[in-house]
Amino acid sequence: MRRVNWYFAAGLLVALLAVAGSFHALHVVRYGKVADELRRQVELAREDGRTEDAIKFAAQYLEFRPADVGMIADLAGWLQERAKTPKQFASVLGLWQRILRLTPNDRTARLKATELNMKRFEWAAALDNLDVLLRTTPDDAGLCEDYGVCLQAVGKYDEADTWYQKAVRADPHRVSAYVRRAALLQQQLKRPEQVLPVIEQAVGANPESGPAHVARAEFLRARRT
Repeated sequence: MRRVNWYFAAGLLVALLAVAGSFHALHVVRYGKVADELRRQVELAREDGRTEDAIKFAAQYLEFRPADVGMIADLAGWLQERAKTPKQFASVLGLWQRILRLTPNDRTARLKATELNMKRFEWAAALDNLDVLLRTTPDDAGLCEDYGVCLQAVGKYDEADTWYQKAVRADPHRVSAYVRRAALLQQQLKRPEQVLPVIEQAVGANPESGPAHVARAEFLRARRT
């Protein structure tokens, strides 16, 4: 029976591991070079205003470096500007959500995700994102108004009224919040006697605002009919 030459076997194993390591290192280097070149093409296309090419190269680049948050945000921004169909908006939302999985404190990404949640009538998801955003900026009038919109959409009318009031307290010049509250009082809460005072409050705080005056004119015309 032939004896195993352990020294030879060990040497062979070391040699094989070295070859495998060399191939892996070569693969990593080539992989990195391809990614770097794709990123360079993205920047060139951006500088030249060739946004469609930038989108194509960015998508390819992210296959090599999927955790590059900056590039994901660039791609999401470009695609959102062009999105028209529900499927396209869903794809963009997926990119903003991908950023949030990587960097949960990215405020811009969360704002963009909230915007798309509301556009897609995903009220629960929008409220979840707004909860996070409001923790750091509880007096943001826009966020307060959006919270009211979401609550109104899910039938929580009294709570929506409270948030519209928070919005106008935070920013008395936010005419849209007055108008939304007036519509809520008229249609869902059935408190028509409170509508005109809200509209007058909007006009008083924003005497130069066309939308405020239009809202008052429309309310007065509707009341006469």
